[in-house]
Amino acid sequence: MATTVSVPGGYADQVTAGLTKVLTASFTRPANTTDYADNDAVNNSASAPVAMSFANLVRGAGLGAVLFGVQLKKTTTTTTAAIFRLNLFRGAAAPTPANDNAAYAMAAADALNLIGWVDFAVADWIAGTNCAVCQGVIKGDRLAIANLTATTGYGLLVAKAAYVPGSAEVFTVDLHVVQE
Repeated sequence: MATTVSVPGGYADQVTAGLTKVLTASFTRPANTTDYADNDAVNNSASAPVAMSFANLVRGAGLGAVLFGVQLKKTTTTTTAAIFRLNLFRGAAAPTPANDNAAYAMAAADALNLIGWVDFAVADWIAGTNCAVCQGVIKGDRLAIANLTATTGYGLLVAKAAYVPGSAEVFTVDLHVVQE
């Protein structure tokens, strides 16, 4: 007999226990405090950026998952203008990121592999003594992830307002998924 668990975030269906996962990816932004503008890429390098990678987003090629929660964490407490968008992608290869602090324009090939996005708003941040955490807003409370040809998903973070970063600030993304 299968054990079932309720999934938070308004997801009323029941799932088999063990298929709910938290997948994490982190990066350290460059050691500077150059302001970001609306639609600037936020990532690990101003010359050779790498997309965030979420291994085992699905259990196997051709299978799917449901994203029901996303958290963005950072190692500074500043939440003023901390408005971000996380673009999520599928595909055998990672999407093409823009250099850190450069204007982000999604490549046409990447747009074909866009799963969706999650927004992080100023009002949703909680600042601690040495960090800040934000619960992302998923339109419709969840996001279906289907048609993956590989098991890895990718993410690109984009500033959606003028943001003053901390030097070598670390960003961490937690994806809460239910896998089929």
